[in-house]
Order: sequence, then C-alpha cells, then structure tokens
Amino acid sequence: MSTDITVPSESTITLGFVDGDLTVGRNATIKGEGTPPNVNVSGTIAIRGDCTFECNVSAEGFEGEHGDVTVQGDLEMKGDIEIQRGRLNVERTLKASNVDIGKSLVVGKDLEAEKVDVGGSLEVNGNTQVKAIDVGGRFRGVGEVNAGDIDVGGSLTIESRTEIERIDVGGTVTLYGGHVGRIDVGGSFESKNALQFDFHRCRRYREVDWKKHRWRHRRGRFM
Repeated sequence: MSTDITVPSESTITLGFVDGDLTVGRNATIKGEGTPPNVNVSGTIAIRGDCTFECNVSAEGFEGEHGDVTVQGDLEMKGDIEIQRGRLNVERTLKASNVDIGKSLVVGKDLEAEKVDVGGSLEVNGNTQVKAIDVGGRFRGVGEVNAGDIDVGGSLTIESRTEIERIDVGGTVTLYGGHVGRIDVGGSFESKNALQFDFHRCRRYREVDWKKHRWRHRRGRFM
C-alpha cells in the first residue's frame, strides 16, 4: 500500500524512497539519501511554490502551477514535467517524456525528451536530444543538438554541431555547422562552420568562411 508524503512549507527534510506521491510546500528543501544523494518517488511530485532538491530526483511525473525549482543533480521522469508559471533549473541531466515550463528552463548538462515547450527561455549546457522544441523567447544550446522541429519566437543559438529536420525562428539564428532540413527565419541567419541544408528562407543570411573570412553558399551547403 502506497504512502503519500507532504513536506511542509519552509522546512528541510531528508528522503530516500517514497512509495506514493510527494507534495512539496513553498520554500522547502529536499535532501536525498546515499552517495550521491537520491530521492526516488514511485508516484508524482507536486510542488506548491519555490523549492530546492539537493539531490538526484526520479519519479513518474512532476507538476506545479507556479514556483521556481532548483534540482542540484539529475532530474529523471518516466512521464511529464509541467510547471505552468515558473522556472526550472536542473544542474545536471534532465530526462522526461514531455517538458512544459511557463517561464524558463536551464539544464546544466544534457537534455533528453520527446517534446519541450518553454514560454520564455531555454538554455542547455550539454547535448540536446528532443523531437520537438517550442520556445517563446530564446533558445541557447551549448552542446550538440539533435532534434526534429525547433520553433523559437526570438533567437536561436547553437554552439556545436546540429542535426535538425526543421527550424522556424522569428528573430535571429546562429549555428556552428551540421545539417538542417528546412530553415525559416524572420530575421538574420548565420553559420560559423560548414552547414548542409535542404531549403532555407530568411530575410538576410551570412556565412562565415572561417578560412578566407568571406561569405558564400553553394549547392545546398555553406562552405
């Protein structure tokens, strides 16, 4: 029989395995057991406001209407993560089925999901492997990005090689080489390394020839 746990607001608690759901109050801090510290929840984690997890966290799902959440480790969900009007900062790797964050998402290492939807900004400091990404403001990927569709309202910057089926960006795009199937850009587009593409449409593009310091494109490839 499962046993749900509620962590009171403004409190600090140490947990290991939770056989049920975990509800976390405002400004609460969760510590894990073991080395490295871990919290494993068999059910869903529900937050009621700002909170901090000083450990790796795994569960079936993660949800909250609002709040700024910090996870000082890995965050792994079998299902979805949803914070409707809040921010999520994961200091290491994030894995989930679908991720829906109202304001901003920062991932310290790798991001792996089916779909990611962020109302404000998305920053991934490791590699990104996602089928569909929808960001209202800005997306910055430091590592390699492997994705199906990327839809960004503002600016897109990917600082390593890309393998993307489609990019649709309202503002500016800066890439560092790779392959993109289709590119639709409302503003300017720049790639700082060799880029292959099948189709592009943008108001203004430029390609840095890192050897001769001039712009050129030819035969579906930026050289």
